[in-house]
Amino acid sequence: MMIPNDCSSHHLTYCLNVHPGESWADQERAIRTCAASVRDRIAPQQSFGLGLRISQRAVSELQDPTLRSGLSTLLAEQNMYVFTVNGFPYGQFHDAPVKERVYQPDWRMASRRDYTLALADLLSDILPPDIEGSISTVPGSFKSWVARSGDIERMVRNLMDCVIYFDRLRDRTGQSIVLALEPEPSCYLETTEETVCFFTDEILVRGVDYLNRCTGRRNEESEAVIRRHLGICFDTCHVALQFESLEESLAAFAREGIRIAKIQLSAALEVFNERTAIEALHPFIEPVYLHQVKGLTRHGAIRS
Repeated sequence: MMIPNDCSSHHLTYCLNVHPGESWADQERAIRTCAASVRDRIAPQQSFGLGLRISQRAVSELQDPTLRSGLSTLLAEQNMYVFTVNGFPYGQFHDAPVKERVYQPDWRMASRRDYTLALADLLSDILPPDIEGSISTVPGSFKSWVARSGDIERMVRNLMDCVIYFDRLRDRTGQSIVLALEPEPSCYLETTEETVCFFTDEILVRGVDYLNRCTGRRNEESEAVIRRHLGICFDTCHVALQFESLEESLAAFAREGIRIAKIQLSAALEVFNERTAIEALHPFIEPVYLHQVKGLTRHGAIRS
């Protein structure tokens, strides 16, 4: 929540995606009220780190120089700084049925890439010196949508376009930003194993080749750029829903040199397969979000 004196590379906050609103005006209101209230309770009189949620609509609005300048002024007035952006929900995320549409557009589509590049430009404008920024994003696609041979190639190419752009942004501004894929149930990248395989078999093969062709680099240089600007958003709830060990999952990413660019501390409800426990879950059924429910059988199989 504040910039620590002894460990300036670690920053803790909460993200504005918990507050409804697709326009920049909505998000500005959440900063002035909700975020300011949390700041006063948690870090009074201290610089407060903020996680923004900027929709495609809001980032388009912030292309206006007056609004863009107003964001910097707002952060200074509120004694806040931004180090991460939730770039997962592209469009509406509250107050209407979202379900699997939250993943649209996915990384097969140029619109997801272009939206992410706009977020990177915005973040680089407001990121404090010597602080690395991060943008969390969709883990490729919704799993059932990846059905054609060219789908993975398009995802890799769009991700690499971001890596190239982030690298040039770093050269131009000195600001380093990491794109953080967030593995999630029912998505193309769901488990730790799937995510590791995507990095080792696709990103560090097709991705390296694509960077070599686009930039004239060699394998080692391209791999270093990828590892600098592409990593993982590690959501503790999503890992738990796969019945994976947090420690083993983190160790697997570390062994492969895959960056943990962002950690989301979250939790799931856990119940045993008893009628009263199942009935107690009924009030949580609602039409807006895609509920991720996993069951572990006595034989160790996972049902979704």
